[in-house]
Order: sequence, then C-alpha cells, then structure tokens
Amino acid sequence: MVMKWHSVGEEMLKLGNYEDYFFQSVTLKDDEQAIVYASIQGRFLVDFIDAFVDLYEQPGTKEIYTYRNNTVKLTRQAQQLIVESEKCGRFVYPFDDGFEQIFIALKRYLTKIKRDNARVALNDEYPQLASRVYWYEQLNCRT
Repeated sequence: MVMKWHSVGEEMLKLGNYEDYFFQSVTLKDDEQAIVYASIQGRFLVDFIDAFVDLYEQPGTKEIYTYRNNTVKLTRQAQQLIVESEKCGRFVYPFDDGFEQIFIALKRYLTKIKRDNARVALNDEYPQLASRVYWYEQLNCRT
C-alpha cells in the first residue's frame, strides 16, 4: 500500500496564477486506485486531515463535505479505517497503516508542490496542512 495525493493542476504551479492552485481538484490514490476525490482541494484537504486527527484521538465517524456534494466518510472501528466516497467507493485499511500512509502522502505532496513553486506556501491552506504534518511527526517521536 503506497498512497499519494495527485492534482491535475500541478502545471499551474509553474505559472503566474499559482494562487489558484488550491482551487484545483485532488485525488488520493492507493497504488493507482482512486480512494478519495475532491473537485476543490484547499478546504477539503484541511478538513480531511483534521478528521484523521480527530479519529486518532477518538474512534468514530467523520463526514467531510466537498464542493458539488461529494461526501467522504471516514470511520474508525476498532483497528480498522473505513474510507467511503460517493465517487470512488468503499475501502478498508488497518487503521495504523492507513493513518501512516495518508500522512506520509500528505508530506510528500506538500514537499512536491513547494519544490515546484515555493510561493504556494503563502496560501492559507499550506501552513495549516504543514502544521498537521508536524503534529504527525511529533506524534511519532513520542511513540
């Protein structure tokens, strides 16, 4: 299982309108299989990662609403992570593995977009997402 975030608008990072990058679509893929899709990534990514932080601290179910009513539901039952998306279907992972892979994928994604255009780090969503990655790294230092 190797997860990665992918946006079709990555070429936009090399252009002058990079500020609009977080208005592009984003897909979370597991070995090329789409797990989650959002047509506007900015607020969705922040809400998605915040839901994961909440599920780490308290098992349950979280729903993330996206633009155009594509709801994503995250559920932690015992040691299972269930990801349900109206557009992509239902996927089940061991919670610890899924949790780790999603944060590693986010870190890789943020590193890639910042490498392509460092100014994108000035967008509101970037520091919020980077702080979640920092939280995850600190969590791993404690365990």
